[in-house]
This record gives sequence, structure tokens and C-alpha cells, in this order.
Amino acid sequence: MKEKIEKAQEELKRVDHLYFVSLKYTRTVDVIKSIIERLINSYEFTIDALFLYMQKKKKIKEIP
Repeated sequence: MKEKIEKAQEELKRVDHLYFVSLKYTRTVDVIKSIIERLINSYEFTIDALFLYMQKKKKIKEIP
């Protein structure tokens, strides 16, 4: 669970860098696509961590 949260934080750091540094100098669709993909990855890691937490606390039986 902690590993998933750390991965989500790392993705958000990359998004932050892409948005504030790379996008400033390169305004291309590729940079914007990369930002969106990394945000989606970050949300997926966060949701996975939430499911693992809920399973650990016996709120759900299995991860959907």
C-alpha cells in the first residue's frame, strides 16, 4: 500500500515538472499528452492504494 502511494507521489512530481518547466519551453501536444497520462497513472496508483487499505481493514473482501 505504501509503495502505491509513493508511486503516485513520484508521478505527481513528474507532472509538476512537466507542467512548470517543460511546458514553459515546449508547448507541444506531446507534453500535454504526457501530463495527462501521468495524472491518470497517479490516480490509478492512489485508487489501488485505497483498495488495498480497505481490504486490509476488512471493509471489502476482494479488490474489484
